[in-house]
Amino acid sequence: MGFSKRASFDARPNPLTLLLEQKRSASLRVLDLTESNPSHCAFGALESSLLEPFKDPANLCYEPDARGLLRAREAVCAYYASHGVTVHPERIFLTSGTSEAYAHLFHLLCDPGDEVLCRTPVYPLVDHLASFADVRLRRFAGRPEGAAKAVLFVNPANPTGRYADKAEWEAMERYCVKQNAALVSDEVFFDFNWSGRPKISGASRTNGLHFTLNGVSKMLGLPQMKLAWILVSGPEEEAAQASQRLEFLADSYLSVHTASQNALPAWLKRKDAFVAEVLERVKKNFECLRAHGLSPLEPEGGWYALLPLGPGRSDEKTALHLLQAENVLVHPGYFFDLEDECLVVSLLPQPPLFREATEKLARGLAASSGIITAHGTQRNPSVESADF
Repeated sequence: MGFSKRASFDARPNPLTLLLEQKRSASLRVLDLTESNPSHCAFGALESSLLEPFKDPANLCYEPDARGLLRAREAVCAYYASHGVTVHPERIFLTSGTSEAYAHLFHLLCDPGDEVLCRTPVYPLVDHLASFADVRLRRFAGRPEGAAKAVLFVNPANPTGRYADKAEWEAMERYCVKQNAALVSDEVFFDFNWSGRPKISGASRTNGLHFTLNGVSKMLGLPQMKLAWILVSGPEEEAAQASQRLEFLADSYLSVHTASQNALPAWLKRKDAFVAEVLERVKKNFECLRAHGLSPLEPEGGWYALLPLGPGRSDEKTALHLLQAENVLVHPGYFFDLEDECLVVSLLPQPPLFREATEKLARGLAASSGIITAHGTQRNPSVESADF
């Protein structure tokens, strides 16, 4: 039986995955500092009343709309209005998640073999999604160069938590206008702004064709509800043409859950409470790292912390040592395309668990100070990788 090259990928488990499986098979307690699923982290805002909208009899009626139900798209418009941006519901397309949003955009913008630029660090699944669409990816760290059909970036970047500033926005827009390319900003962490000072969203940009992605997975802590969106913005003629084609693509799937669409207006009213609770916890856990003598890089947003390692130290070998010796699981930075050797720590876990894990983390890092980078290690994050 022959299979498509699109479905060919390295399925070998990386060393961290293998060690984790051994620990779990032995029923050992592992303190997980990679947890990125809010529904596992006991946030009070994630209560059973969130399910009340599912009792609405309207959920028994199927009213297919390629863009998504109007009441849900109007709720998204109200969300952007709270950020001072006016958008029209006709420019919003609901999807079952940002992965599907990426897939739609690859099919909208690219022919097989076309190239897309991705500013690192990028969404960990984007390589697979591009491969499924026969699209080639090229990463860049500074400013985009060369020809491409689109530029993708995460705002704020994950896991660094850094927002794109005005100069970076303008540089990417100039490139896209010159190359007749689209600009795609993934803003699922946008509301988790540590400073509270205004940040720039793609929804507010009009210089060139923009696609802004967001959804309930991070903003509301509801990844299981499978609801995200694409906002199309930019010059009216370009935005209208893109929307017409995107409607045809979306109509071929009609994948968004009706009950989640109907619930979205009520859910978005709870957004501020959930975001505030998350920010309170992640800031507290961040200070816990410092209190134990660690020196994380301070993010502008998101819910991760980066722990730089000293010269010559291997992020993978250090993560393996921490799991082996201390039963603490962290992500090595290369899982997220980070070039500098560092560890990535989720700040979502409940504070008692986080404190316990941080004590072991600090002890393990001190004990592993002699670890150096080794050649020939298998650096494959595709299995047991960060789920963003």
